[in-house]
Amino acid sequence: AYNSLLFNRRKALHGAIGKAIEETYSNRLEEFYEIIAHHFSKSDHHARAFNYLMLSAEKAVRNNSAWEAFSFYKKALAVLERHPEDGEQKKNKLKVLHAMMIPIILLNFPKGSLGLLEAGAKVSKELDDLKSSIRFYSNMGFCHSVRGRHQEGIRYSGKAFEVATAINDLTAMAQAAPDLSLANLSTGRFKKVIEIASGMIHAIHKAEKEKDNFGGPAIVYPAQYSISGFSLAHLGRFDEGMSNCVYGLEAALESENLFTIGLCRSYIGMVLLLRGAWEEASDYFAACLEGMEKVDFAEIKSLAKGGLGVTEAYMKDPVHGRVLVEEGLNSFQDSGRKGQMSTLQCFVA
Repeated sequence: AYNSLLFNRRKALHGAIGKAIEETYSNRLEEFYEIIAHHFSKSDHHARAFNYLMLSAEKAVRNNSAWEAFSFYKKALAVLERHPEDGEQKKNKLKVLHAMMIPIILLNFPKGSLGLLEAGAKVSKELDDLKSSIRFYSNMGFCHSVRGRHQEGIRYSGKAFEVATAINDLTAMAQAAPDLSLANLSTGRFKKVIEIASGMIHAIHKAEKEKDNFGGPAIVYPAQYSISGFSLAHLGRFDEGMSNCVYGLEAALESENLFTIGLCRSYIGMVLLLRGAWEEASDYFAACLEGMEKVDFAEIKSLAKGGLGVTEAYMKDPVHGRVLVEEGLNSFQDSGRKGQMSTLQCFVA
């Protein structure tokens, strides 16, 4: 009884502290989201705890702090578990699981990610939310693909894109298309990538949504331009491919989205590698790595580092160049992200 009394007093104290901070710093609350979330999480103020955990996670996403965001979203889910499993609880759970997609992708699908995606698909089905189901199934495909299970990736993301196209929903299509494009790119289906990307570029432009990320980490319009350009270059259509990649980068720079800018620069670098333009490629890879310092995303950094190694090997120092390529490959391996490892492997004899 004594321990229970102490526990209840601690909860009441945490709640009082949370309220006091709210009142004292009402004109600058954003600075205190995390500490307010901490106190309310240890109190009986579950709704307040959930609200501030979500605000803390969103703040972390804006600051490119993916691990912090992931942690806050997991805590928000834990708070929801204290609520009765009714319609409102499920809607909030779905909201959190949707929001988690950005840090999950940036963190290369950390442990437990597939279970979270499956939970999202389950709640979507229970709420009869087809558009949400499409997104979670597509991201399940993406998860399989980056783990090297490309056929599974194509199966899941392909089905999601097919359903999204059937209901003619642009957001659902724009969420599934990048996942399906990357799965096909990883298996050398370049014509399929161009087909998917071209359709999405046209649809997004028609809807005037060129600066929309559709809930993901990248701005879809420039990213699709760049992946189509990279695929065109693989088919020997270098000028057309480079034109698409450059246009994609220009659009990415306008968006000021660091992830998208890094992605587009890495694709230009790879196109220049395919063409043997070592010095130009080196400049793009170096700019990519510099710009990605604040964004923790293994695949782009690994690709850029390895690409930089290839250019160095051909231009001046084969030994150090090979070291950089192997570091890039090891980074792919360490992160468990195998999606585009083969792009680098083809340069290592």
